[in-house]
Amino acid sequence: MKLAALCLLPALALCQTNLQFQNGAPGQTPTGWFVLDTVKDAGYTAGWLHEDCRTQAPCAVMTAPEHPPAQSFGTLMQSFSAAPYRGKKVRLRAWIKVEGKAAGDHAQMLLHVTRTGGAQGFVDQTAVCSHGHGFRARGSR
Repeated sequence: MKLAALCLLPALALCQTNLQFQNGAPGQTPTGWFVLDTVKDAGYTAGWLHEDCRTQAPCAVMTAPEHPPAQSFGTLMQSFSAAPYRGKKVRLRAWIKVEGKAAGDHAQMLLHVTRTGGAQGFVDQTAVCSHGHGFRARGSR
């Protein structure tokens, strides 16, 4: 599965870095983003591209291994303090394209808040995009 996500446009952009993937080097994880070691160990890779994107702007791509482990998935993440957003409306949006190999291949955006002490504060994981439809706009509510 190959996933290209472009133009993350949250309503507030105070702490995040490189949201539109404007900074990066070909084949490298985009600046300010990371992939968990367990995801890398499973064979998933993330990269920065300046071609095959929705527009002339760069994008990110998440690529699965040829034979991914069962129930595995790739992640491209960014973590930051939510303190500046306390009491404010936050929206996460992206253009996503899935080039899947199997009917169940899909991409899913996740916006997750962890409170001080590790308690779960908020989770939105409803923005799903399946393969075969080109770039689609997706976002949190």
